[in-house]
Amino acid sequence: HLLDDAGPDIHRETRAEFIAASGEYMAGWYRRNDFRGLMEITGAPQWDELYTMYLPDKAEARRALAIVNERVIAYGTTWSQTTALRGGFENEENAALQAALKLAQAWQAVLLITMHPSENPANQEVYAQALRDAGLPGLVTRHHFNLILRAADLYVKLSPSNGCIVAAMMGTPSVYMRTAGFDYAHELPFRCEIDGLPEMAKLAVESNGDPRWQDFIGYYNAAHPDGGAVERITNFIGTVC
Repeated sequence: HLLDDAGPDIHRETRAEFIAASGEYMAGWYRRNDFRGLMEITGAPQWDELYTMYLPDKAEARRALAIVNERVIAYGTTWSQTTALRGGFENEENAALQAALKLAQAWQAVLLITMHPSENPANQEVYAQALRDAGLPGLVTRHHFNLILRAADLYVKLSPSNGCIVAAMMGTPSVYMRTAGFDYAHELPFRCEIDGLPEMAKLAVESNGDPRWQDFIGYYNAAHPDGGAVERITNFIGTVC
C-alpha cells in the first residue's frame, strides 16, 4: 500500500524476472514502477484457507470469547518502523491506541486488541494496562485473529494493513488512521486522521453489507470469492519452467 510518490523504497528495486501478483493493485503498482518481466495475477495464497475452513458466525464467535456486550471493536496494533527516513512512529502508535480506547469508551464497547506478529511480545502488558486504565472490558492477544474479526462490529487500524482485507473477508467493516506515505488505492476501507476516528468509525459500521467491500477484496486478492490462488500460482510456475 505504498503510495507511488512516497519516495525511495526497497520494493521498487525488485530484480525478479517473474511475479505472481495477488491482484490488480499489486500488478499495476509493479508495472508503474518499471517491472518489465512476466507477471501473472494469481490471488493471494495465504488466504486460500479462509474459503474452505469453518468460520463461526458472529454469535458463536462472541460466545467463544465470552462476550455479552452489544458492541465490539477490534483494534489491530502495528510495529515501529526503524529504517525509515522519518521518525515519530512511536508517538503515532500511542496516539492511535488512545483514539481506539476513547472510541470504545464512547461506544461502551468491548475492545479486542490484536497484536502485530512482528512486534515485541512484551507490549502485551502495555496494552493490557491501557485497557485497565481506560476501564474497558476486552482482551489482548497474538492469536485467534479470524475469531476476533468475526466477533467484532468494526476493525480499527493504524495504516492500511492487510488486516483490513481479512476483516472484509470475515464480513467486518474497517477504518484505518492514515500514516504518511501509505494508503489503500481503493475507496475502501474508510480512512481518517487520528483525531477523525469517531466520525469515520460510525460511517464504516453503517457500511456493513455494502457490495463495495467485495470489490475491495477482489482488487487486492484476485482469487476472491472462491480461493484457489495456490493452484493458479502452481500453474504459473509450470508455465515459467
